[in-house]
Amino acid sequence: MAQILKDAAGDDPDDFLGMAEEMEELDPHYGSVLRTRKLAISSIEAEIVAASEDAKDQEIAKFAREIVDAPNFPDLLADCLDGLGKGYAVCAIEWDTSKNLWKPENYVWRDPRSFRWDRATRTIKRRLADGSLVDLDPGRYVTHVPRLKSGAPVRGALARLASWSFLFKNYTVKDWVRFIEVYGMPLRVGKYGPNANEDDKRNLLRALANIGTDAAGIIPNTMNIDFVQTGAGTAAQGPVFGQFADYLDKQISKGVLGQTMTTDDGASRAQSEVHNEVRLDIKAVDARQLAASIQKSLIIPACALNFGMLEKYPTFRLPVEEPEDLKAWTANVTEFMDRGLPVSRKQIREKIVLDEPIDEADALVGRAPRSSLEPDDEIAPRSRKARAHRSDCPCCGGKAIALATSEGQDSLDEIVAAALADDAMDGLVEPVLAAARGSRSFDEFMTKLTQAAGEMDAASIITRLGEATFKARGLGSATDDPQA
Repeated sequence: MAQILKDAAGDDPDDFLGMAEEMEELDPHYGSVLRTRKLAISSIEAEIVAASEDAKDQEIAKFAREIVDAPNFPDLLADCLDGLGKGYAVCAIEWDTSKNLWKPENYVWRDPRSFRWDRATRTIKRRLADGSLVDLDPGRYVTHVPRLKSGAPVRGALARLASWSFLFKNYTVKDWVRFIEVYGMPLRVGKYGPNANEDDKRNLLRALANIGTDAAGIIPNTMNIDFVQTGAGTAAQGPVFGQFADYLDKQISKGVLGQTMTTDDGASRAQSEVHNEVRLDIKAVDARQLAASIQKSLIIPACALNFGMLEKYPTFRLPVEEPEDLKAWTANVTEFMDRGLPVSRKQIREKIVLDEPIDEADALVGRAPRSSLEPDDEIAPRSRKARAHRSDCPCCGGKAIALATSEGQDSLDEIVAAALADDAMDGLVEPVLAAARGSRSFDEFMTKLTQAAGEMDAASIITRLGEATFKARGLGSATDDPQA
């Protein structure tokens, strides 16, 4: 293993690249977590952003979208992500030249052992049969070199990071299997006399082996076989293998996914969210680097072949959106709306991903919560009658409104509601509001507030409070017990 890694760090990564391929096939855990990291990127819906609003740029962007929307394009992303484990990946482009606009017809994964990282030019080059390196033909290959660490790409490959854990786990599992094979069997000890020769010793050893597998064997009567029962100490060795294998799996999970919560450990939701944030950071970096490779190796060459060299090209993106708690977001928006903040219907629909109903028949409308001030059907006629009166009517208007808009209130509540209804406070509030609207700063508002105090008209509220006091006194006198 040490020699393989040493050669890979030099100029001969063939053995390492072959080992990296076998690691994905032979280690279920490494293959699973590496596949998880690949699928997290290849499953992102790609985007093409036009260079500008110009008609020509829009046309070029449309052409690029046709390439990205092709059925085989996600396979290209998956093959490029092979570079995560091996340090770099190369895919050949097969062009369809039968039409006016040349488009990729197929993408073919190439064995990375046929290519080399050139330290001088810091680019991927093709290796010929004689070992020499040549530049890749422009527009014929898509190359992806993930920048997982500084230095040569092979030194940052995830397979190199997990290689020692893979090796130790392989030995551990083999030892575990050997242990399970003999677990519970008594220890077989053969005893031979002082006159036994080498043939006698080999026959005794063969008999011990046959007893272990066939439960039968023959030996001379001058030899003995004893069966020694193993104690609890031997049985306690079993968990050691499993614990060490689990430990190595966790180290691989940390190296590939950046966390162990979603693969090896189960815990609280809060811990999972923290671990998931780390995984999202890795996902965002992987997506940004892969998008840059696709932009450089595919989008720009394809547009240049069909439209000539351009000053600006459409941009390929793999947007990574962090999951958001829509329930909490909706609660916050609702609170702001209740406090008078205007909210765009379009923005809310875009946020919760709901289209505008086509027509009234297509719309599903839920039942709005009933307001405590909304009149019931039984008192609707009384509401209309109440609204026919002026709110400051001293005889019955205030009482009628209170009865029509409230339930379970006593007489004093009705009197208070009538006194404070409608524009009772306008004479006091309007000058303050006018001062606020005409001010550009807090200091200016405080200056105008003194002037507004002199413009306040308290006549209306004073009259209503006097009427309310009179009604309350009369109500109290009418309901007092004469005998009290």
